[in-house]
Amino acid sequence: MSSSSTPKIPTPVVVNTDDLTLDELDRSNRLVQNGDAGNVTALAYVWLKREHPATRLADVKKLRNRDVEITNDAELAEQDGGDATASDPTN
Repeated sequence: MSSSSTPKIPTPVVVNTDDLTLDELDRSNRLVQNGDAGNVTALAYVWLKREHPATRLADVKKLRNRDVEITNDAELAEQDGGDATASDPTN
C-alpha cells in the first residue's frame, strides 16, 4: 500500500494556546490524563483537528520536537517586538 493513506502534517505546527477553546483544552487535558499522549502531543493534536479533521493521534505522535511550537499571544507579541500583553478586543 502507498504512503498516501498517512496524511502529511504541515510543519511546523504552531499552537497558540490562547486561541484554543475551553473545549479543546479539556480534550487535550483528557488525552494527557488518560495516558494517551503527552502535553505537547495532545495540544498539537487538538490544534490540528481544527483544519485537518482526518488527523490521527498516531500521526501526531510521529512528529519531532522541532516540528511543534507551543506559544501564546504574549510570546508572539514579544517575537514581533510588540507589547508583551495581548490586546483586549472588548476595549
